[in-house]
Amino acid sequence: MHGWRTKLTTLQRWTEAHHSYQQLQRVFTRLLPLVLIGSWCEAILTSCVSRDGFFAQIYDLPHRLPGFPYWHQVFSLLSTFTLGLVGIAAAGISALVFAESAGRQRLAVGTALIAYLLLAATTDRGGIVTLTLPALSSAWLLAGLLLGAGCGWLARHRFAMVWSGLVVAIAAAGRVALQAIPHGSIIAVVTGAIAELERFLGGLWLPIIQLASWLGLPVRQLALLDPHGAANLNYALAHAHLTQVPYPLTTATIYRPFATFGGMGATLGLLIAMLICHYRRRLAWSALGPGLVNLNLPLWLGVPVVLNPLLLIPYLLAPAACSVIAWGALALHLMPPAVYPLPDSTPGPLRAWLATNGNWAALAVAGVCLVVSVAIYLPFVRLVQAGGERHVA
Repeated sequence: MHGWRTKLTTLQRWTEAHHSYQQLQRVFTRLLPLVLIGSWCEAILTSCVSRDGFFAQIYDLPHRLPGFPYWHQVFSLLSTFTLGLVGIAAAGISALVFAESAGRQRLAVGTALIAYLLLAATTDRGGIVTLTLPALSSAWLLAGLLLGAGCGWLARHRFAMVWSGLVVAIAAAGRVALQAIPHGSIIAVVTGAIAELERFLGGLWLPIIQLASWLGLPVRQLALLDPHGAANLNYALAHAHLTQVPYPLTTATIYRPFATFGGMGATLGLLIAMLICHYRRRLAWSALGPGLVNLNLPLWLGVPVVLNPLLLIPYLLAPAACSVIAWGALALHLMPPAVYPLPDSTPGPLRAWLATNGNWAALAVAGVCLVVSVAIYLPFVRLVQAGGERHVA
């Protein structure tokens, strides 16, 4: 026990001492206010003021809330212009932070923003240039960080103006090259490659997706794909029980209802562990609302989880442990499979209960999974907390 704790402490110290990681934390700190505001707006939008939102359906808000369509528009706009700009904001802030020592922040930020916008732009057949908003959003956080850090690093070297011009030229050439490839062809190739990888990797597919999400890649929807969901749902609708569904062990029956509390990585467990340890409680309380409806970006950037080697361990272990527990409960027929579709904003611990049509055993297993995820995150939160106290001292 002491040996692994010492190794993890060494890993934490090495990470915190690395200059690039310190700069990355400064980027995340500056992004956090935008992310917190946007996450709350997105939480309200997806759960309360959208017709398919969890609380909107439970409380019949489309008919009970005066001006429901207008509230939907307001929070949609707020979400779009906060979370929807995190990618490009990450590019600008990252360039600013990484170029500070050279005193060429304006050059670095300008280069990063122009290059990012070039890559995000599209041109229709009439020659009209438009921006694709998803390319500016938090889904492309890693792209923004890398581009901004690269521009900031180049600004610290000789011939910074030349390097900046080269970056912009490469971005423009890349945009032209991408524009020449039919959009449908790109989607077909990517979809086919993903399907082949999933078949080839089998049980390793979800851990790899988890790792990719920890890197900041936009892979969340890949973890929620379920080619057998329709068959299971058709069986459930045609029969009065769920004991003989054709595909009882799938992503939708194990991973999604039991291993994604609070978002990918079962980060609701991290949030509760932070509250238990009194670690950054203001951040934890601020992230609680979005976390209950499975939005964890405030924790990703605030702790941070993303690109943090120490927290990668529980980020992978917690969902794996919850999946094993759910698999065991299904294999032992302690509960039926979760087959009914639910809104994405359904609070994590309730998903299994509702997706099994109110099975109490499924709710109990979900409770066990939540406790286990908290227990897995707790020692790592204490290590991060101890590292922060050493740094202050």
